[in-house]
Amino acid sequence: MIHKIIVMLFAGIFMHTASPQTYEEDMFPTSQGPLKITFIGHGTLMFTWNGLV
Repeated sequence: MIHKIIVMLFAGIFMHTASPQTYEEDMFPTSQGPLKITFIGHGTLMFTWNGLV
């Protein structure tokens, strides 16, 4: 019984990490090109502007 529980636990963890992550993005126009803000996690943002990250 414990063997089945352990196998199911690891299968669930693997399926969660194997799924592709999609991040929410916002785009803001600026006078020097668009600014893209990607929300990665709680309090974590990625700014992309003019090819710079």
